Amino acid sequence: MHKSENEKIDFILDEHERIFRKQGSLCMALGKGFLVIAILCGVATFCVSGLYLKSLCLSVACCCGVFSRIFNYYSLPEESRRVLSRQELLWLMSLTEDCPDMHQELLNCLLSGKKLTGLDKREIRSLWWEKMDAMQESATRQREQDTIRQFSEESKSE
Repeated sequence: MHKSENEKIDFILDEHERIFRKQGSLCMALGKGFLVIAILCGVATFCVSGLYLKSLCLSVACCCGVFSRIFNYYSLPEESRRVLSRQELLWLMSLTEDCPDMHQELLNCLLSGKKLTGLDKREIRSLWWEKMDAMQESATRQREQDTIRQFSEESKSE
């Protein structure tokens, strides 16, 4: 790889890391904000008089509670939707070192500007497993052929 490609990949990794951190903190902040609003509306339900205001405060509290739960759920590392961190991308790079075609595919994805997510990670890992299984099967088949050949040669020499 040229130095400019290395710098470009380093920049892409930094960009993924920035998005990874931002994505989690934004959802966490929204979740906490909705939780505060839900608590305030819940308290306000007991402080206001009038059926309409009580039901309005209770409805807003329930909705904000649900939104808070949703955003807190998405702030957790959800593998399939989150942009991969720098460490995860480096791990994928080291994983694909032994498979040149997979390494090239990962490189093309990175250089194309696509933001890799957990789904991409899962796909690359499954392709890697398939490739490793095929290599292992080929090695097993080769050992079997060597054993058969060796057995045949021993039979001929007797």
